[in-house]
Amino acid sequence: MKNRFWFLMVVIFLLGGMIFLESGCKRRQERRLQREMSQTERETTLPAEKQTDSPSEETVSTETTIPVAPILEGMVQAYRNAKTYRDNGEIHIFWTREGKNWERKVPYRTNLERPNQILIQVNDTLISADGTDFWAYTPKMPGMIIRRKCPAEIHLEDLLCDREIYLNLTDVETNRFSFLPAPLLLLLAEKPLETFFYGIQRQDISLLETQKIGDTPCYRISTKREEEETIFWIDQKDYVLRRVELPVEMLKEKAPSGADPQSLHLSLEFQNAELNGPGGSVSTTLALPQNVREVTNYMPRQLEFLGKPSPSFTFTTLEGKKITSESLKGKNVVLLFWASHGDSGKLLLEQLEKVAKTFPSQADVVFLAVNVESSSTTDQSLAATQNRLGSSVQVVRDQDGQMLRQFHSGGSLALFLLDAQGVVQAFDTDYHPHFGKMLEYRLQRMLQGKAVYPEVIRQMEKMQQDYVESIHRWIENGIFLDQVDLTQATVPEARISPSSEPVAFKKEELWKTSEVRTPGTILVIPRKEGASDQVFVLENGGTITELDAEGKILGRQELSLEPGNFEISLLSAEQPDGKRFFVTYGKRVHLFDENWNLKMYYPQEKVENISDLVADVLLEDLDEDGKLELYVSFWSGEGIHKVSLEGELLEKNVAAEVVFQMAVTRNPLLPGEPTEPRPLRLLGIDQSGCISILDANLKILGTLPVKERTLGWMAAYDFVGNGEDSLVTIAIAVGAKYNALGIDNLGKELWSLPLPDGVYPRPIDKIFPVRLKKPWEKQGQWLLLGADSSLHLVGMDGILIDQFNFGKIITGIASAVLQNRPVLLISTPDDVRAMEFVW
Repeated sequence: MKNRFWFLMVVIFLLGGMIFLESGCKRRQERRLQREMSQTERETTLPAEKQTDSPSEETVSTETTIPVAPILEGMVQAYRNAKTYRDNGEIHIFWTREGKNWERKVPYRTNLERPNQILIQVNDTLISADGTDFWAYTPKMPGMIIRRKCPAEIHLEDLLCDREIYLNLTDVETNRFSFLPAPLLLLLAEKPLETFFYGIQRQDISLLETQKIGDTPCYRISTKREEEETIFWIDQKDYVLRRVELPVEMLKEKAPSGADPQSLHLSLEFQNAELNGPGGSVSTTLALPQNVREVTNYMPRQLEFLGKPSPSFTFTTLEGKKITSESLKGKNVVLLFWASHGDSGKLLLEQLEKVAKTFPSQADVVFLAVNVESSSTTDQSLAATQNRLGSSVQVVRDQDGQMLRQFHSGGSLALFLLDAQGVVQAFDTDYHPHFGKMLEYRLQRMLQGKAVYPEVIRQMEKMQQDYVESIHRWIENGIFLDQVDLTQATVPEARISPSSEPVAFKKEELWKTSEVRTPGTILVIPRKEGASDQVFVLENGGTITELDAEGKILGRQELSLEPGNFEISLLSAEQPDGKRFFVTYGKRVHLFDENWNLKMYYPQEKVENISDLVADVLLEDLDEDGKLELYVSFWSGEGIHKVSLEGELLEKNVAAEVVFQMAVTRNPLLPGEPTEPRPLRLLGIDQSGCISILDANLKILGTLPVKERTLGWMAAYDFVGNGEDSLVTIAIAVGAKYNALGIDNLGKELWSLPLPDGVYPRPIDKIFPVRLKKPWEKQGQWLLLGADSSLHLVGMDGILIDQFNFGKIITGIASAVLQNRPVLLISTPDDVRAMEFVW
């Protein structure tokens, strides 16, 4: 789940709409499936008796008909009503190799006594709660154990309290069936069957012949997803789930080496499973490790080194020379610990090579690729690997990873950045797509004499915060599967609702023009009082058309763009000296002067990957020096760039890897911040779905989280003219569901308005500050666009004034004053219209 949310946001935004990770389409399919299954007239005839291959299981012959739905419902109700449950569950993998039988058994144990005693064991990861204390442990974080106060009632959120615990609970061969043990979902999840039957059609569910496990006869329900069969063994007497046979395709890369593919067998065995057992209690005692440090959550131990001198080290070159920490003083040092076996180490070495080439040889930076393998890997073989990868970075040896362990890193992959004083400024222990970009960014800041470790600490804290929020959304969705399964679902575009009329006012169409070809964004530039505003329309993705107050074309300007460019948005700003600039963006950002002469484009290099497209652009004077700058965010890991109007990169921040949308405000946003003076602040919705607060030089000052909400869009506007912006966002919920929210300066939710569900058919802003009454009336409104092209007019206080359906796909919205009348301008794929609201 590390990158599920932002990856999907990128893909769906670029398709012109918004779909949330846990899709609604298949959830509706599952609910429909359950309704069909609940119809008692739908029955399955049990096939005739046949011989089983397993001597331990007895086939029970029967010719009766039994409904499938009551069996499943009986199982769900049995677990839901149980006060206690225990099992000695295991994951069983059987195979043959060279004529011999082999097996692997992985602990997969669940015990529960309501309300707050539990024991979970998945492999070596342990969770235990005895009603007083809550413990969690994974050997992947040695030397530490989580201890918290036991909650009054155990919920799934409590068990997934920590990202490392979650990752190790779910890192098993059976996670394509369920990310959590099936008994745990039956005991604590609201709708466990939505996970077990995800993506399965009714015709792919059948009741097989009854068989026994030992002396226990079991119903067997077969389900098929893409020809992969799963079989549930449910006790006929008490509806306890005793076994789940899983398709061997789930093993994939985890299949035992040399195993005969035809011999593989994978199952979940819930041995001694028992509901409401005698004595009424279950064991919650685990052999927890001794002499470990108690923590409230797992944070990387490498954090202890940030801002402090690194441990002393000595490495040996492939030529036998020594390199020590003392000999590197005065240099910024990049230590990449790696191993030649496996793809990740090679990928990291390739990334390190690319970054090294961006820094001149005379720069005060030393790159060392520190190999951590034993002496069985020879210097000659390492040199051969380096040559094969085309790497020029110096390879040194840390035999058996002895020095790496001084940095508290248990794996073979890690990166540490040391400044010229030998202070640890940053670390990274995972390979990720933006590894190289992040390393380059941090090195540049270090060469400027800036400390980067405070930013790394904030990132780690934010990662934990993001994790908690994503788990909340995951549990809210109720389908406990990974993105591999969830992204197969498709949320359809919202159906455009038929046109309707408002009630609080009357809308009158002033004019409509069909002479603009495929109109999109509408840009309005206010004129002096008494004069009509200037109206520009982005036409066909590459032309600017100016309209007069009556909708007639005043002129067209073909933009000087590279072949294949299609602009999606248009904006403008004026400097204090009166110079006006225009900006369009799509693949790149293009800057024009007031006569539409191209001044520059950014980035300079050709954009080829769809993930490198521009996400949002602002043209602002955030540092208030009298000069405008461009603030550009990207869908990839480039974060936000501050760019001069000459195309020079002034600042860059990739700490927030993806920033979907930006806004500017003067509101004081940080607790305890003085109200005067009020500097301009940049707000950015990042991959976590919350708002980052940055200064004019892109330094992250803090975050503005909205509790239990994932944000997708936002806008800030000062309606009254008192320097206080009104802040509005749109939150995204499960199944492409939206809520418009008014928030205060600290992210507190002031009001909420549900908007229609579904994917927006076009990439367009969703929040518009408008003035649809007389222009001299200072009170403004928010106009919110629904995915079905409905329009929702909301007061600054969040009170819904009115809503109506436009009836056509909307590609652009703006409010303007034309001939001294406030009007609403709307573009569709076919025309541009001006409407007046009569109150």
